[in-house]
Amino acid sequence: MRVGVEGVYGFLPDGFLNPWVSAGTGWQWTHFSIATAADSAAFTYSGWEFFNVQAGLDFNLSKTFAVGPYVGYFGGTYSSLSSDQNGVTASSSIPSEFRAFHGWIQFGAKGTVNL
Repeated sequence: MRVGVEGVYGFLPDGFLNPWVSAGTGWQWTHFSIATAADSAAFTYSGWEFFNVQAGLDFNLSKTFAVGPYVGYFGGTYSSLSSDQNGVTASSSIPSEFRAFHGWIQFGAKGTVNL
């Protein structure tokens, strides 16, 4: 999951084809859990997403609706960990020497509604 701010620039917003780019930053977290009949555990890593950059091509189907493909690259680091193991919760900061940069590439399609 991610939450943050992002700026988007469309090069030809009134054309049928509108190439666009964006850049942003924010907070990210990853949650996973496992449970058996006798035990359960849940972990959440969170930290700053230093940057996200994306580029895409919108097909303006009308003045209010567009769809199109995009590609993005995202990078950040996790700085805290919280856990819940069989009802016992704990949280801590991850020491800087154990933090590692991670990044990923994302391909997808997006829809846009212009109000």
